[in-house]
Amino acid sequence: MEALTNGISMDKPLGLRLVPEYDGTARQPIAEWLEKVELVCKLRESTTLPMSYPCALLFTCGWRTRKGGVLNALLATFAVDPYGAYEEFIARKLGVSEVPDVFLAHLRRLASLIGGVPEKTLACAFVAGLPGSLQRILKAGSRMEDLSLANSAMPRCISQRNREKFSHQGYMYTIAAFDCIGTIKFWCCDMRYTYDCKAKLHTRAATNAVKKMINIHNQDADPARVEAAVVCATVQQRAEQTVENPAVIIDEAVQSTSTAVVGQMPSRAALRQRIQRRRGTIEAAPSQPLSRASIVLPDRYVMYSAHERFLLFDSGRHDEDRIRIFGREAYGA
Repeated sequence: MEALTNGISMDKPLGLRLVPEYDGTARQPIAEWLEKVELVCKLRESTTLPMSYPCALLFTCGWRTRKGGVLNALLATFAVDPYGAYEEFIARKLGVSEVPDVFLAHLRRLASLIGGVPEKTLACAFVAGLPGSLQRILKAGSRMEDLSLANSAMPRCISQRNREKFSHQGYMYTIAAFDCIGTIKFWCCDMRYTYDCKAKLHTRAATNAVKKMINIHNQDADPARVEAAVVCATVQQRAEQTVENPAVIIDEAVQSTSTAVVGQMPSRAALRQRIQRRRGTIEAAPSQPLSRASIVLPDRYVMYSAHERFLLFDSGRHDEDRIRIFGREAYGA
């Protein structure tokens, strides 16, 4: 492309000079470069778009006045070949500030260049390209054999008040209600009180696929805030499902998280409190027994840790004057 523009680069309009020359490599997709040139031409009210491409000089006069002809020729010449598209498809990861929907769209474009892939394969590639924290919440929140892009592209989490939350295009929504037959979920922007935002969302109850968007947000999208909420949900979920130390849960949740996301998250002390509250809600004390003999303790009340017993002695369930001794084996050694 550089050879074609020698001698005429000084005559190009200023807007076109702002668009970098396409060098024919795979560092920038030809489709993205064409979109930039087209946008510049629209802003300058250009009506002869094909004449804006220096390589249009190689085409016949008839082709120069047809945008589609030049566009198809450029795509056929410079688009990524199937082998390169496949390598990029399997190596593609979600960018630091990239919206998941944009990431998914790029995967679809690469899949089309290699002849198409099954929806299941596309879903697996999408999940594999997400940060570790998002992968964990998706794998824990849905059965992977039933995973579809309709519900995997939008992470799901629970608020501190146990209300379902939903993210879409960098915004977070809170569940408001269901329709009369329970097939549609109604969502409100979770910043409706902070910014008086009237944006709403309708999704299908079974798949969480977006059905309808109502109103425009009053605030900008914040993908980092959305991912921070998902990481916090991951922490709470692991607190429910494991007996790991809170520090271990927090460290594993944030180890693959970007600095921008960590800046949006609560402090470590606040995360520890959330873990303790969640475990306290689930591991409530047993009901009051009728007698000593009827006491049945869950395993979590018998062990102090994975390798140390808390119940040191039990005279037996058939003893009316049943005696139990609790303590730490380490202190008696």
